[in-house]
Amino acid sequence: MITAGIDLAAEPKGTALALIEWNFGLANLIELQVGVDDKVIVQSASKAEKIGIDCALGWPIEFVDFVSNHNDFDSKSHEVDGGMDWRRRLSFRETGRAVRARQVYGR
Repeated sequence: MITAGIDLAAEPKGTALALIEWNFGLANLIELQVGVDDKVIVQSASKAEKIGIDCALGWPIEFVDFVSNHNDFDSKSHEVDGGMDWRRRLSFRETGRAVRARQVYGR
């Protein structure tokens, strides 16, 4: 049996695809690509019996608050420092921030 794992990103350069063949309880990685577009995903996934997709279906709370309060000039959402930590709070969900902290800081 072949399974496909797809990690969708906002654009193809961050999207990844893995195909794994399972035989007698052993897994063999037969394909691994990063930077794949929709056409490659469809072609490769058609070889698989099962597909797992990692796809964000919502936005981080901080981003939603920032956009929702954009026209409220008294809102704290206008307190922008523009630094990477601030930007990551808008662009990454809590789970993504936790994974990144473990990768970067070894926690």
